[in-house]
Amino acid sequence: MKIDWELIKEELAPGVLFRHFVQGLFLIGPLTITVYVLILLLKLIDSWIITPIPGFGLFMAFVLVVLAGRFASNVFVRGAVETAEDLLRKTPLLKLLYESVRDLVSTFMGKRRRFDQPVLVSFGSDRDAKIVGFITRKDLGFLGLPGSVAVYVPHAYNISGHVMLLPKDRVTTINGVTSAEMMTFTISGGVTGGAITKQ
Repeated sequence: MKIDWELIKEELAPGVLFRHFVQGLFLIGPLTITVYVLILLLKLIDSWIITPIPGFGLFMAFVLVVLAGRFASNVFVRGAVETAEDLLRKTPLLKLLYESVRDLVSTFMGKRRRFDQPVLVSFGSDRDAKIVGFITRKDLGFLGLPGSVAVYVPHAYNISGHVMLLPKDRVTTINGVTSAEMMTFTISGGVTGGAITKQ
């Protein structure tokens, strides 16, 4: 078996390693941290109870997370969070990581939420081939492309994807399915996700 040293050299380049590292953090970081914090919280709550009650720790963990979310809107807490954000923005590597994670989360859950409109993109000479995407911008006038939209096309089993700038007549809205279901369907390579109704 011949070893492709050029490929190995490319994969070990600092920029490529950093990109893979960030992708790995996006993939396992939030889930790992969330699970770890919940386990610690459950253990802490269960240690306070003299007579164990099945499911009580889980219920209390849920209540505490909801309360934390509620108090996060408090002016004092918001000020502390903003101070921490300013500190993160002044640290070069942490700034890149923090802003990327923040933008990713706000894309799906915040007020600036995107990916809320799944579409089918037609391509090929006869436009019979279709690819699933999500409209991220409806106005591309700033690029000199009036009448076009930006469509994000995620890769299966990955966190990367393509952004395609397309004429509106090549994009078909998908009805009868939520954005979350379509994202699951696409990222899983079509393995999971419900039935799709197109209009």
